Amino acid sequence: MRVLVILPTLTVTAGAEVVAWEWARYLAQVGDRVTVYVTHPTGEEMVPDGVSSVKATRAGVVAQIWDLAQYLKNQPVDVVVALMPYCNIISIAAARLLGGRRPKVVISAHNLVHGLRTVPDSSSRQHWLARRTYRYADLLVAVSHPVGAEATAEYGLPWNRVAVVPNPAFAKMQNRVTRPDGHAVDPGHLDLVVPARLIPQKRPLIAVDVAATLSQAFPGGVTVHFFGEGALHEAIVSRARETGVDVVMHGFVHGWIDECPAGSIVLLTSIVEGFGNVLVEAAAGGFKSIVSSRCMGAADAVVPGITGELIAGDSAADYAAAILGTSRESVRNVEPWLRRFSLESSGGILRDALVRIANRAGAIES
Repeated sequence: MRVLVILPTLTVTAGAEVVAWEWARYLAQVGDRVTVYVTHPTGEEMVPDGVSSVKATRAGVVAQIWDLAQYLKNQPVDVVVALMPYCNIISIAAARLLGGRRPKVVISAHNLVHGLRTVPDSSSRQHWLARRTYRYADLLVAVSHPVGAEATAEYGLPWNRVAVVPNPAFAKMQNRVTRPDGHAVDPGHLDLVVPARLIPQKRPLIAVDVAATLSQAFPGGVTVHFFGEGALHEAIVSRARETGVDVVMHGFVHGWIDECPAGSIVLLTSIVEGFGNVLVEAAAGGFKSIVSSRCMGAADAVVPGITGELIAGDSAADYAAAILGTSRESVRNVEPWLRRFSLESSGGILRDALVRIANRAGAIES
């Protein structure tokens, strides 16, 4: 099968870029001919072994739609897989320019658009275009069940053109050397871990307030470890100074799970998560997580009472109460659940969907 994966850039740091990397790697491993098409190259793109790449040479929506259509005309593929809204839109438009000779187009949804409407930098124009173009896709791949359910209502897609494909969030953890459990946990001290970008959508300042609320319960103090970068960095440091909370600003760390102190609890306070990869990574590392059930997409990434807690409320006091009621013992015996987020599972589910879509147009190259 010939597959073209389209995304803005491929720097393999987080989010859709990591998903694209892992899916392209899996498809190449099983024998498909995979090309990654980058619309906004940075010069730092890397592709997996066995995968070729193409970089767009012109900027602008109209120019990129035309260039992509010409590429698809000259380099026919069976299926286009687009990641992120911009690439979804130009992939649908470019394919439609080819008429009956077009490839099948699979688009993806990685977040809940209604949750993001509360975030100032969300793109209303892109959403307007998505509502008018997504219905022409052959399949929408959703990162979680809430995202898939929203897509059927938001974009007019029937249920049989929406598929939930779990993120390969466990892929980078599968070959990780498990840290021994011999590290002592100080019951008088608490380490909270916030693995998230420091932006309004993630609401990292709440974690500082949670730590302040918990300070009297831990005579040895509460330390909040932030693994991420963003515009709220200085605001966090300032809030911590005002409240007397100890914070460690680690910045972005690719293997953040290996930097967590023994007995840490992972705290996610986002407005919305399309899925919540870090919750799976935390469980794979043996750490419990706390997240609110109001963060709709996160429910697919946590097993309440096993890998963490899915709490009803959303205040600093609610998070603090949940932390006090959570065991700090390592998460154990969740491998069957984690395998759902392995490369083999995620890639296999995706490929099965691609083959079904491609076969609707007749025979495909194997």
